[in-house]
Amino acid sequence: MLPLYLVIAAAILIFARSPELFLHPRFWGEEGTIFFSESLRLGWTELLLAPRFGYLNFFANITSLIAARLNLLDSAPLFTTLCAFLAQLVPVAVIAFSTSSHFNTINKKVLGILLMMFAGNTSELWLNSINSMSYLSAAVFLILLEDENTLSPMKNVNYGICLALSGLSGVLSCFLTPLFLLKAYKHKSKTVLIQALVLTSCTLIQIFYILKTAMLPELGVHGRMTGLSLGSFFEIFLNRTIIVSIFGTYCADLFYQLLISIKATHNRITGVLSAILSLAVVFIFLRKLEKFKALTLGLSLLLVSALIVNTINGDKNSLLHPLYGIRYFYLPDLIFLFILFLNVHWPLKDGSRMSKVAVLVLALALLTIPKKFREDLFIDPSWPNWKSELQEWRKNPAHPVRIWPTGWTVDLPKEY
Repeated sequence: MLPLYLVIAAAILIFARSPELFLHPRFWGEEGTIFFSESLRLGWTELLLAPRFGYLNFFANITSLIAARLNLLDSAPLFTTLCAFLAQLVPVAVIAFSTSSHFNTINKKVLGILLMMFAGNTSELWLNSINSMSYLSAAVFLILLEDENTLSPMKNVNYGICLALSGLSGVLSCFLTPLFLLKAYKHKSKTVLIQALVLTSCTLIQIFYILKTAMLPELGVHGRMTGLSLGSFFEIFLNRTIIVSIFGTYCADLFYQLLISIKATHNRITGVLSAILSLAVVFIFLRKLEKFKALTLGLSLLLVSALIVNTINGDKNSLLHPLYGIRYFYLPDLIFLFILFLNVHWPLKDGSRMSKVAVLVLALALLTIPKKFREDLFIDPSWPNWKSELQEWRKNPAHPVRIWPTGWTVDLPKEY
């Protein structure tokens, strides 16, 4: 019963962090403006397989579609919020029910769940269906760490469903496909091979959508693969993954200001020093791990980070700021924290010097949770109340139904 209790405790923690999102649910940005609005007008087939922003987000598509088809307009944001809530519990369940040596004690499970729930900055991801892909990708990463020899037939089925859902709900999980293929080759395991084939199939589908929409400027695909210098990449990696993960957003903002002031006169030096420091930190914590595990984690971190940074629209140098593009960095932040996590030996008092260093660094990361718990959320009492907006719209169908954050609206059909 322990795994179930851990999932319930995590669910209570999610609710306690943001009860107003359950009591007064909202649509978040494109969740309402694009996904829900289109779900009110288009057919099932067209909506389920519709690409947004150049790729398929099946989870957001299906949740918005069901919310629209329930014909309960007042409760539609509650439905998508509850779906996002369940998605956030998926990686929690992977850890809670894991029989891997990484999570074979309650202490390991609790620490792993806390790191997963509060890795980096989760403000933009919290309880909205359009960003549930980040939590589903976290589940995929955790499945990658699992020992396939300990998996039951039912767990294999559940993991296959999770891999398919995540792979079809954004490209983050697809970035891990090479690591699943590498693991399948290394372990010669039928279980891992099936997992790798499921994720590979999803990746090919996402590639099809990306190529199909690449020439459509209205989907915002242009500019994703524009260049970024190696030095700039490591500056972003150092600040957004290492510093944010350990010290939080406030310290990352201080580092950003320092870096910008130095770059004004010594642009190349900052890139070189950031690369040296970033690689040194990652290498130090990888070198004591089992070789294949270290290879898997190191490649996961660098591959995911590089692909994320190099496929984001707009000025990539702006990613250096800790509050720009928050949603993109959850997965690399999580991978980095789990590299530290796997350095910890239990019981703690018997750990090596490296284990004690990892414990100290993780303690610093955990100390940021109380501040993150409420302050990092995007919640403003002045933002529109969904039911109040509907009341105004029913009185005047020309009234734009406002949603969160400020400036976003839902276009409702007059006949709805």
